[in-house]
Amino acid sequence: MAARLLHFGLVAIITVDSGLLPSSLPIPSISTKNYKVGDAVDLFALNYDHQLVQKSTEISAISPIEVPQEEEVPGWRVTNTECYDLFDNLVTMGGVIVDPDDSTLVAFWMEIKHGDDHYDTFGVNFHFYIHPIVEMLKSGQDVEIWSSGCIFQQLHLARAMDLGMLEHHATRITTVARQIKTGPQAIWIVEKEHGHDSGLQLGDFILEIEGAPVGRMADIQLLSRAEYTKALVLRDGKEIELAVKSKRLPTESSFTIICWGGAMLQVTPTFAFVATTVEFARAARKEGIEDLESLVYLCCLLPGSPANAIPNLSPYRWLLEVNKQKVSSMAGLLEVISTLKGRTEDDGYVQVKLISKEGIVSSVGLKLHLRFWPCWKLEWNTTKWVRVELE
Repeated sequence: MAARLLHFGLVAIITVDSGLLPSSLPIPSISTKNYKVGDAVDLFALNYDHQLVQKSTEISAISPIEVPQEEEVPGWRVTNTECYDLFDNLVTMGGVIVDPDDSTLVAFWMEIKHGDDHYDTFGVNFHFYIHPIVEMLKSGQDVEIWSSGCIFQQLHLARAMDLGMLEHHATRITTVARQIKTGPQAIWIVEKEHGHDSGLQLGDFILEIEGAPVGRMADIQLLSRAEYTKALVLRDGKEIELAVKSKRLPTESSFTIICWGGAMLQVTPTFAFVATTVEFARAARKEGIEDLESLVYLCCLLPGSPANAIPNLSPYRWLLEVNKQKVSSMAGLLEVISTLKGRTEDDGYVQVKLISKEGIVSSVGLKLHLRFWPCWKLEWNTTKWVRVELE
């Protein structure tokens, strides 16, 4: 096998058959330098003609990647991640940033969707965000990525002091900013995932994590390293010590996909669950669903299929019932599908109840055409994807 997916998160990490690589292609060392604004770097990237281009430039800014929440379509958001911007950016699909002095790898130059059909490119520090995952994979460890359930942003230090930050904390933040030659910014919480009680609250300023001052977004990465992390926060003008409780995030995509009536169904991806509202949780529990994250997610409708022909039915919804039988997990859906074997077009419609991310519950009638649109399951068996017919 030429390649295999090992990790799926901020980046996808795959194996590569070394025999397919040119013998003249060196594997670069990883830079551990603490880069600052104005440092010289080399950018190597692919343009939209798939040509390798190179530019010697400088780091113009060190700041968080800010990708707004999609309003209609849930999307994977890059949050709580620091990036490098460069002077006179080239228009590229992505590449790498290299230190011109020793040819070490500084960052991945990544293209990230930012709004409708708009893409920006950012340099993501390899040593901070990617190298620890690679090392865990190389040593055979399980990759553990933890989330506090919070979205952090920067706030100008002067405004933070107006809100009660003491001078000695402001001095430490200023020291951090001087080291990387940026303006001093405090880090605070602007969004919180519902249903996740980490101990942090909206509006909290993060002053310290594990005793170290927090003065840049890269410092927040410590919250993704363990289930419990000691933090000092400023809340309502008072300093509070917390043991922040994070939850473990899945590091791979779904291992099971079901196609039923032309509707593609899978376990709820994290990015879709984060996009739900409080009304979603309330309505789902009213329908008797307790484990919200195990719900079956409708991610796609195949063109021309029975599901695609239903007026007003769109992806990005969750199944609640099929023919008045509760569907609370992928295993539950397979059980319900097994009871529908042998149906013909003359047997009429199957009633399907769904819920949207806003908590709106609706019902549709799905007429199965098993001859032309058979039901099947696609499953990963640790080495390859295997398709199993369910009808």
